[in-house]
Amino acid sequence: MEKITITYNGEKKEFDKNITYFEISKAFGMGKEVLGVNIDNIIYHLSDTAKADSIIDFVDITDVVGHKIYKSGVKFLFEVALKKTLKEVDVRFEHSVPKGVLATIVCDREISVEDLNNIKQEMSRIVNENIPIKKLTILKSEAIEYYNKQEYYEKALNVQHISDKVVSLFELSGYFNYYYTGMPYST
Repeated sequence: MEKITITYNGEKKEFDKNITYFEISKAFGMGKEVLGVNIDNIIYHLSDTAKADSIIDFVDITDVVGHKIYKSGVKFLFEVALKKTLKEVDVRFEHSVPKGVLATIVCDREISVEDLNNIKQEMSRIVNENIPIKKLTILKSEAIEYYNKQEYYEKALNVQHISDKVVSLFELSGYFNYYYTGMPYST
């Protein structure tokens, strides 16, 4: 197996080529606080694989990018818990809320306190299971087709405006979504 050298904080370690950044983070003694890897100002998901010798920095919630990754993870967690709990429902996140996340729940009935408690319990269950959030790289046309079938026309339009031919969707417990920022490795 071909070997590569990864350098973090001046410490060099040798790994098999195509090892995940998650495994590399563990080898450097990092824990759950790691949300991504920065190589030459490009952020990589922890499930991405190392292909060449690199000098890396680990990204956590104290970094601006790490905070955005964390918020994306919380939003996806909420979305999945909401849809598992209430089924026929959607959520829209507002983008101009300072130091927080504002969500609008879209459904054809009023949300009760019991519903909110059930959503909170489902979120806690998902977090406690530490479920991996999978990054899927697919053709942009496939993502657009998926969102149109789901009747998420605004999301399909957003993906259509991406200049790349491929996009990354994230999957958690059978639910898929596109996020501009990265995503935590697991819940």
